[in-house]
Amino acid sequence: MSGEGYTNDPVLRQLQLALTGYGYNFYDKKNQARADDLLVRQKAAGSLEDAVQVLIRLEAEFRRRFIPQATRENPFPPAEAMDKWKEIGQLKERISLLASRIRGMPVPTQDRTWARFRSELPMLKQLLNFDLWLVNLTEGVFQHVTALTPASWQEGPGQGEFDQQLGGLDNLIRDRQRFLLQMGG
Repeated sequence: MSGEGYTNDPVLRQLQLALTGYGYNFYDKKNQARADDLLVRQKAAGSLEDAVQVLIRLEAEFRRRFIPQATRENPFPPAEAMDKWKEIGQLKERISLLASRIRGMPVPTQDRTWARFRSELPMLKQLLNFDLWLVNLTEGVFQHVTALTPASWQEGPGQGEFDQQLGGLDNLIRDRQRFLLQMGG
């Protein structure tokens, strides 16, 4: 039995068996790359989830400031204010969906058969590069959302100002998925 990392020392062999007995090597560079990929994607999704929380507060504050209580004389709120308020909810849902897609992104399976046909470590490093871009874009979305106030939302273009950022994020998610499919993962 010859292989990478094999030793004749019985103590080290017992340690290797304990750590790799279930087919998982905790110290393997590929497994470190998998773990890093997961951590980076969690960071990216977390930034979007934080942005959703900011939007929840913005939605409540906007409603309080710009949508008056219904009265007998005015039973319906102003349509323009209602449209702007609904846009906050739509943006919140869109960002939440992107966070879910990021959390659910696949990584290549740990499969010895596929490992013979693909270079797994370079592929995992490329996936990590995609994910680092995700963090950059999601942090940008978070920063943009935190700069919003009810007044700026009322006066501004609404969720249209996020179309380019969120579209770029959506494209990056798709590019990552295409890359993984092309690599056989």
